[in-house]
Amino acid sequence: MVTSYKTYHIEWIDSAERHGWTHNDDEDGRGCSHVTTVGQVIRETDSTITVSIAVSEDGALSPLTIPKVAITRMELVHVSRARRTPRVRQDNNS
Repeated sequence: MVTSYKTYHIEWIDSAERHGWTHNDDEDGRGCSHVTTVGQVIRETDSTITVSIAVSEDGALSPLTIPKVAITRMELVHVSRARRTPRVRQDNNS
């Protein structure tokens, strides 16, 4: 059975870099990116939160670790669980 993790909507600020040599006064207006991530929190430490988009009993898909100092907003997402047996819609016209 897969462990149940809570799903969060996280907004955070990502770092930015420029490739190649630049001069100190060569600012082109590009700054840090504002990122939105939705995922299951699979690990949390004092300084980081790790989320994944999919989790199995064997591991996690593409885990992403975000420094807590970069997080600007974090909100629990309430997820409805699917029914184990789908309802069949009855057509009364037959």
